[in-house]
Amino acid sequence: MSTGKPKYICSAWFAIHCALRYDEINNEKALLSGGGKMSERVFQYPFDQIYQLYLQKVTKKGRTQAELDDVLSWLTGYDQKALHKSELPLQDFFAQAKMSPQATLITGVVCGVRVEKLEDPLMRKIREMDKVVDELAKGKAIEKIKR
Repeated sequence: MSTGKPKYICSAWFAIHCALRYDEINNEKALLSGGGKMSERVFQYPFDQIYQLYLQKVTKKGRTQAELDDVLSWLTGYDQKALHKSELPLQDFFAQAKMSPQATLITGVVCGVRVEKLEDPLMRKIREMDKVVDELAKGKAIEKIKR
């Protein structure tokens, strides 16, 4: 039974869809594969707003901002100050990031999508970031998250 509202595949992406207004022409499959108009709009979403969503998610699960910063700094190479203040769109944020060499070891499913099978490099980096934040929120040890 359809309520006429779009189905969101992940709570963190819910806010992106709300902010960008769901585009029924471009389905979620295009978003996940890194193609289509919706992906381009996601790539322009400001990192600072994503960071606030991540912070809410992990603190709700009993983790700290320092732990979030530690994991994101390890993944992206940004220091704590840059993470807190970056208003860069995701596309520019990741273009300037010094991704951890271990980021290629990030595998698994996040928001119903297998991270290692994503074809678009930018979408893969975004999903890798989602994955490490999900692992942190689920209580995984930071040393294991950093692989």
